[in-house]
Amino acid sequence: MPEKTVLDNGLRIVTETFPHAQSVTVAVLVASGSRHERDGEQGASHFLEHLVFQGSARRDNQFKIARAIEGVGGSLNGFTHHEATCYHAVTLAEDFELAMDVVADMVLYPCLHESTVEKERQIILQEIKSNRESAAAWVHELVQQQMFHDHPLGQLITGDEQNVAALTRENCADYQQANYRPNSLVLAVAGNVEHGKVVDLARRYFEPVEPVSPVEWGAPPNGQAGPEVLFEPRTAEQLHLCLGFRALPRRHPDGFVLGVMDIMLGSGVTSRLFQEIRENLGLAYDVGSYTQPYRDAGAFVLYASVEPKRAVQCLRAVLEGVDRLKEELVDEEELREAKQFAKGTLLLGLEGPGAYAMMLGERELLTEELFQVEEISAGVNRVTAEDIQ
Repeated sequence: MPEKTVLDNGLRIVTETFPHAQSVTVAVLVASGSRHERDGEQGASHFLEHLVFQGSARRDNQFKIARAIEGVGGSLNGFTHHEATCYHAVTLAEDFELAMDVVADMVLYPCLHESTVEKERQIILQEIKSNRESAAAWVHELVQQQMFHDHPLGQLITGDEQNVAALTRENCADYQQANYRPNSLVLAVAGNVEHGKVVDLARRYFEPVEPVSPVEWGAPPNGQAGPEVLFEPRTAEQLHLCLGFRALPRRHPDGFVLGVMDIMLGSGVTSRLFQEIRENLGLAYDVGSYTQPYRDAGAFVLYASVEPKRAVQCLRAVLEGVDRLKEELVDEEELREAKQFAKGTLLLGLEGPGAYAMMLGERELLTEELFQVEEISAGVNRVTAEDIQ
């Protein structure tokens, strides 16, 4: 069973012990994503994520940080999304204290050298350009922007070129000081380590840091008046399209229903859209769906890559597939298989300490609830054909 402790300065510690594992994953999740950025800060969360790996108080360059973890056979990485930034290290259980030391030092005391700010700025600008040049990737950014418009959930996680060019070292330092505080952090640890040991080390590294005013999540996005279309013309052999629906936030009572529906409609090669649009009609090489839940909002997206001259036919077939879910009750055998697929992929994905630590941390950070793996099977099992319809 997972365990939780909250320090006096607000740091939340969640752990799960895997007594037979060889490894430990240490993850620090920060309530700092693109939705928290104010005017003039767009792109700061992602920019800071890059900079944190470039040097800390006791390891003053990127090589020293990387070598500390890779020197014991471990790995170190991070990511930023709309609602959080995460830094995580994986090591053998015997090197757990080193993993804690490195991650805490990076997150709490980054160097933020001026020279690394300029170097990472150029790298991020290349990242933005690369993402924009890939139509297959960029279409997902476009549908996000179109669904959420001026709300922070609709802005690029990286910020655009103008945002990134304008950010200074001082901007990043101020952003770090305001957001990387214990009461805005979750320390999630999973693997062959006991909860008490994690708490003891967390007190050593995090307790001296004072909390500040908690991060503001801002207002949820407004509703949408009606259907909207965004088209960006390109000279290419493939047209990439997304059909986005506003959907459910995290921990919504119907979240498992949406998850099972997603599997039926577009996840995997046995899904309805894959079988109809690729296998039967031969309209698209790539077709599918995904859900994107947020703290107080959500998205459900269908996508396909198709020859431009067949795009209308493909879109019509996608919409017909959605209509059939509304008009016809799902066959019990199809529902059973979709539920088994849902449970299998979710549970197999959590078999290792790494994925489990991420799930523990995200759940605590974004919903203030302790993750229980048993709820996955129970929630999926409750879904009925009537729920889907």
